[in-house]
Amino acid sequence: MIYILKYSPTTGLSHDDRIVPELLTLDPGDVLWVDLEDPTPEEADVLKTNFQFHPLSVEDTLVEILYPKLDIYPEYIFLVLHGINYMKDTKEFTTAEIDVFLGKNFLITHHDHRMRSVRDMRQRILADPQLMNLGLDVVLQAVLDKVVDHYFPELEKLEDRIEEVEADLFEPTPSRDVLNKILHLKRDLMHLKRIVFPQREVFNRLSRDEIALIRPSTRLYFRDTYDSLFRMTDIADNYRDLLTGFLDIYMSSVSNSVNETMKVLTVISTICIPMTVVAGIYGMNFRSMPELGWKYGYFFSIGLMLAIGIGMFLYFKRKKWI
Repeated sequence: MIYILKYSPTTGLSHDDRIVPELLTLDPGDVLWVDLEDPTPEEADVLKTNFQFHPLSVEDTLVEILYPKLDIYPEYIFLVLHGINYMKDTKEFTTAEIDVFLGKNFLITHHDHRMRSVRDMRQRILADPQLMNLGLDVVLQAVLDKVVDHYFPELEKLEDRIEEVEADLFEPTPSRDVLNKILHLKRDLMHLKRIVFPQREVFNRLSRDEIALIRPSTRLYFRDTYDSLFRMTDIADNYRDLLTGFLDIYMSSVSNSVNETMKVLTVISTICIPMTVVAGIYGMNFRSMPELGWKYGYFFSIGLMLAIGIGMFLYFKRKKWI
């Protein structure tokens, strides 16, 4: 789907969700925003026919790019960034790519999925067309700032999952499901950091580099977005350290459980060894053994083994070994 918003100082805001050649033609003073949301091949062809974009930029727009990037061309800048969303059914983070072309009097956004940040900004402009008159770099900053702001609710969902794991971890006998949850959380955090960290560098360039299409007043706002991403990476690092601690606690708990089991088995074996010695001695059947002909020899040997076992059990109990 294509959304075209054109602002003219003389006629005001014009918009349409169809390819209208008149809207794609710019007069002096006009500014244009074209949003391509999961476009058809005909709509995507606007990038080639109506704008003189470099073929590499168009190619990067039409295929999925897994890493953020910022390319500066003489007449425009090209951005690739990613939003995130947590899927409850698969319990995994997914990314939504947004490609941006920013020129002196045009802004092109391309994304294959619905993006709240783009849709919200479009609705704001429809309600207040003067926002387009503030400058397309301001519009771009507002859209990207919303993309970053939407990261924080996803981080809160991640925090809820971490708290759930923490509650399960401190049960008397944590199950193996706890380990799987910890490993899944660590994987999601690594995925999140792979997205956020490179984007932080992109926003750092937007806020610090002398880019002609980004005014100094707008760079300050990009700096604020950069600070949000910086804070987000710190939070992700804290979560990673926390999960590493959870993993250590789980392994210690499993190790303690194994040690307890081994202790019980060791005590049983230790108690049984003297009984085995007694049974071995009286199982040799030498003729000179006086107990073999004794009437109460069997009961004596059984009683001796029980006495040794009970005695050793009481001794271990007194030492608090069991």
